[in-house]
Amino acid sequence: MLGAQVTFGGILLVALVSAFLPVPMAFDVAIAFIAWRSGMPLPHAVKILCTLGIVSVYSLSVVGKSLSWRITAAANATVAALGTLAGLLARFIA
Repeated sequence: MLGAQVTFGGILLVALVSAFLPVPMAFDVAIAFIAWRSGMPLPHAVKILCTLGIVSVYSLSVVGKSLSWRITAAANATVAALGTLAGLLARFIA
């Protein structure tokens, strides 16, 4: 599915999903590179690189329980928005 045509909805969906995934630090670089070299379009690889290692479901649950679920939603939305913006920029530049 990720090898299909790059659309705004696809960019947003992948950014939202990759912002939740728990991935060790620096492993996101390897995942994005391998996926890109395997045929994933550049905008998807860029947004995975920008969103995968920043927050995860574990860190969001800790912030939600200790501070506020509203702050958690805002943090996840911010990361997803920045990843979406990076993916859109990669789509139009490359």
